[in-house]
Amino acid sequence: MTFRLNLAILGISWPHISIGDRIQDIERLVECSADIKRLYSRDGKDLIAGEYIQPELVLSPQEAFYSERRS
Repeated sequence: MTFRLNLAILGISWPHISIGDRIQDIERLVECSADIKRLYSRDGKDLIAGEYIQPELVLSPQEAFYSERRS
């Protein structure tokens, strides 16, 4: 069983269950997930403003690709 955090979308985590996992481990994962939600869940209104920094676009991808190279 693996547990991965999605860093592209803040606040998302995905548990991965495989065929070889025991029922006891899956039950423990479900219980832990419920505890995490109970302890750390929030409404998410301040999530984007507080934890996401909007990047500043200096050049378009095409302009950056074809621009003069700096060493």
